[in-house]
Amino acid sequence: MSKIGLHLVFGSRTGYGDFLRETVTSDNYHPVIKCVGDFAPARQAKEVFGDRALTIGRMTSYGWEGFDDYASSGSDPMYIASVAEYTFNTFYRPQIEAHPEIDVWEPSNEWSAYWEWQALWYGALSPFFISVGARMGIYACSTGNPPDSAYPTIARCAKLLQAQNAGHILTLHEYGLYNGLKGSDPDLALRYRRLYQYLIEQDAVIPLVLSETGQGNGSQFVGVDAFISDYEWYDDFLMRDDYVLGCAAWTLGNWASANFQQALPALAQYILAHPQPIDLSHKSYLPLVQSNHNDGQQDVTLLGASASILAGATVFIISRRMRKRKST
Repeated sequence: MSKIGLHLVFGSRTGYGDFLRETVTSDNYHPVIKCVGDFAPARQAKEVFGDRALTIGRMTSYGWEGFDDYASSGSDPMYIASVAEYTFNTFYRPQIEAHPEIDVWEPSNEWSAYWEWQALWYGALSPFFISVGARMGIYACSTGNPPDSAYPTIARCAKLLQAQNAGHILTLHEYGLYNGLKGSDPDLALRYRRLYQYLIEQDAVIPLVLSETGQGNGSQFVGVDAFISDYEWYDDFLMRDDYVLGCAAWTLGNWASANFQQALPALAQYILAHPQPIDLSHKSYLPLVQSNHNDGQQDVTLLGASASILAGATVFIISRRMRKRKST
């Protein structure tokens, strides 16, 4: 079944209720609903879908990006443990108690730095989340990330959380930088497969949600036809990877010109019409060795070619600038 879900921020979401009521008629659809700041859409989804909906929440303001001041102050485990206890009890516990409709909380957003510190911090946070029956979505990397050099650290963190068997997940963001998801692969879209090939090899797989996905770096709605066509291409691959729980399409609500509410009726019809993936066996994406580009072929090794590194670095710089505007 389709793995395309929704991302929502504050603002207009005309047609959202109709979308939920239409798609719930398919017993196999398990939507991901990601909410930032405004958690009412998660309550709506739970009212319609019950536990079939996976709801993800992220706070705004404090901790919306990362904790650079803490991370730059040292990596002693006792210090990180104290930071975890303080941030959880001060900021996350009240939100968890106030919003039981949220299944998974993302403690940070696009904090594409301090990889080892993040791993230790998530490990220290985990017991607090577990103690109140809550789950984490770790990393939430910006598009073009994580770099290959961070894979071993992420694998160690994932393996620790995997052993706890508490339902924590990994979240990543994937955008087409200037155009769609299709054509931005494998450096941006479908980049997750490179990481997960490594996690599979390390026996460190935890479930994945692509908690932000979209076109044009998330700045503009591309129109109904282009939006549906792009997600149809993307969905064909998501449905093949059993570790992928789903993705959240950016975005409903007020962010730049990105609100895609106009496409909700067409997206509902697409989801209902696609209970099975289309056969794309002619493309070899996992393991990521080759992918077709304009009828040509480009080799991509697990460690990444220089073009991948350059693309990731470019996106990191641009997305760091974009995120300054994403904080509200």
